[in-house]
Amino acid sequence: MNYNFAEIEAKWQKLWREKGTFRAAADGKKPKYYCLEMFPYPSGSGLHVGHLKNYVPTDAFCRFKSMQGFNVLHPMGWDAFGQPAENEAIRLGRNPRAMVPEYAATYRETLIKAGCSYDWEREINSSLPEYYKWTQWIFLLLHHKGLAYRATAPINWCPACKTGLANEEVKDGRCWRCDSAVEKKPMPQWFFRITDYADRLLADLEKLDWSEGVKEMQRDWIGRSEGGRGRFRRRRRRCPYPRLHHPARHPVRRHLHAPGPGTSAGQADHRP
Repeated sequence: MNYNFAEIEAKWQKLWREKGTFRAAADGKKPKYYCLEMFPYPSGSGLHVGHLKNYVPTDAFCRFKSMQGFNVLHPMGWDAFGQPAENEAIRLGRNPRAMVPEYAATYRETLIKAGCSYDWEREINSSLPEYYKWTQWIFLLLHHKGLAYRATAPINWCPACKTGLANEEVKDGRCWRCDSAVEKKPMPQWFFRITDYADRLLADLEKLDWSEGVKEMQRDWIGRSEGGRGRFRRRRRRCPYPRLHHPARHPVRRHLHAPGPGTSAGQADHRP
């Protein structure tokens, strides 16, 4: 069978566009279903098969939910206000204000040709003022509530890209983009007090229909641990000592006692 993909797919994509097949009805009476993938960075001249490996399975799932009778909201957008787009603009010597819309238009055309079921009337560009004014508004709310604060802390710094890297962007001590050696560099930065919500975040994980592996990754990211206190003998005297790890997971056998007024450095055996 000769499948003329260029002709057949163009025909149906034109029909979907004209009929608004993938448009989510704001006042629809069907049950609602919201599906969101991570937005691509407009940091290259086009998408590659690695992007489609992420978006095609989700597209198939959204079509499945539509056939089940759901009013599916499936948007797409561009994570354009950050270091990947900025680094590409620096590399090319271009203004990102001009470069990002060009890249986004190319990405959009690729995803349309791939037949992905996005509601393009809800396209998002995070570098536009009408979008980031809301992220600024949310940040101000957090800051006024004392949930955002500024402090100096070490970051993963790539001297070649001249930018900070998340832990998952460091592979064997090297930058995942340029393979340069990553340094630890103290820098002033903003933090959110997510630890104030650690208990709620952990408890609400159990309400999500996620795989146990993904939930465990979230637990590790939240990083909550139970502290404890033990008593240790040191030269015939007992002293309280905070246990920093969960006692069931990391039983204490020895600890170092830091020197201080009237003390000296030494080791103490754990006494049950």
